[in-house]
Amino acid sequence: MRQQWERAEKEDIRKALTFLVKLEYGKSEPNEVLQIVAELAERGIRHIRDKVFESGEYNFLEIVEKLRKETSKRGQIE
Repeated sequence: MRQQWERAEKEDIRKALTFLVKLEYGKSEPNEVLQIVAELAERGIRHIRDKVFESGEYNFLEIVEKLRKETSKRGQIE
């Protein structure tokens, strides 16, 4: 994970995610930022997996679009 995070071509995304983590969680140390990003990614993947199992649907784009609409209504994915 750290090898991917530290790749030179990932600098822009790393800066963007660091900025967002600092705003939302008040963390800016590289290890803390990476940990938060990893935890959020895992949570998102588990949420999508659960939605697939609930609905029995495997149309990823449709699932993501549905989640996007839910998120915009509530402001966050639960």
